Amino acid sequence: MQFILTPTVPYPMGLERETAEMAHTLRAKYDVFFRWVQEGEVSPVSEASLPELLEISSGQMNTAKPAADLGARLEASANGPWLLESWDIEYFYGLSRPADVNCACPYGWVEKVKRIVDQQYPIFGVERFPDLFAKGVHMAWLLLKNQVFPEYNGGVAALSLLVLLQRNDYSLEPSDGDLIKFTAAVRKFIQASGAHDEAEDSAIRQLAGMIQSWKR
Repeated sequence: MQFILTPTVPYPMGLERETAEMAHTLRAKYDVFFRWVQEGEVSPVSEASLPELLEISSGQMNTAKPAADLGARLEASANGPWLLESWDIEYFYGLSRPADVNCACPYGWVEKVKRIVDQQYPIFGVERFPDLFAKGVHMAWLLLKNQVFPEYNGGVAALSLLVLLQRNDYSLEPSDGDLIKFTAAVRKFIQASGAHDEAEDSAIRQLAGMIQSWKR
């Protein structure tokens, strides 16, 4: 298959061809979701369809471990899991916007994205989210919470989550409705958790459980 990049979408130095191909495929597959994002996420999502934020004690949150199959994969990989880089996020932003909208990234986005991608790595040797489902949700959470770009953050968040998991051999098959519901749920949980780290960790782990139902 010949690989052709859309001329209006930048191709940052360092972006892997496999990542770009995967992102293009996902962008085309979930056109309904991306049109919802491009319209400003204004179509109503029923509040009753969204989960409620559960309270999880700090003891429960600190015992999170990678899923068994993930643990086996990481042990077999000397290099660890594939993780997102800043140029991936830049590329996802280009794919998330309408084709006729200029793709110039806003001033200051580089540092914001760098701080976000750095959260995938251990801090002082401790993994905040060792499970890749939670790690992917955390990336989506940070992109939406920090509003890295002036618009289309929902599309960037979805591509970041899906590409991260697929590059690590997790095959997910959400519907457009699943992605819309997930984005709305993340925004709801961001508001509900406030600035409390424990509530945020609880919300992210709950959302990680939610997306595992996409393994069809």
